[in-house]
Amino acid sequence: MFMKILSKIDDVLLTLKGVLLFFLAFRANPNKSKKQLEDYQFKKLKSLLIEASINVPYYRDLFKKIDFNPLSDYNSLTDIKKIPILKKDIVKSNPELFYNEKFKPSQYLIFKTSGSTGMPLEVRISKKAWIVEQAVVWRHWSWANYFFRDKMAIVRSYVGSADKLYKREALRNFEFYSPFHIN
Repeated sequence: MFMKILSKIDDVLLTLKGVLLFFLAFRANPNKSKKQLEDYQFKKLKSLLIEASINVPYYRDLFKKIDFNPLSDYNSLTDIKKIPILKKDIVKSNPELFYNEKFKPSQYLIFKTSGSTGMPLEVRISKKAWIVEQAVVWRHWSWANYFFRDKMAIVRSYVGSADKLYKREALRNFEFYSPFHIN
């Protein structure tokens, strides 16, 4: 029970950091030029590829196999085409190869996919990535004039069990509905 409470507090704090990131940085993104956005995308993707080449076993091995070094071989957004497209069955059969080895359990969140296309998959999401996702979500909601605690219905595999068709979250005033029970 205590761990569940800590998890909820962590979720709220990470969401608040995401909202803060939205107001401080992401709110202005739509006003940036195409070149500015592409430069930002390039910088972030290069950084991610370098990180993966060092700390993620699958990409470390793949990059050696295809002779790809993100430091020297990734020089434009189109260079991403040098990396083969990842297939879902590879991830599902070897999930541990996709875990960033430098992250301690306190630095990531564990999510599970619904399994709507087969077997559910457990994934580890860095807390930093979750904060960025929350900033993006809040940016999109701001475009729809959403304000905190506006009532919202969300169809998502968040609940996804046979005996639970929906879940109410009082703090944010959200109702989650199972996509598995819609006809």
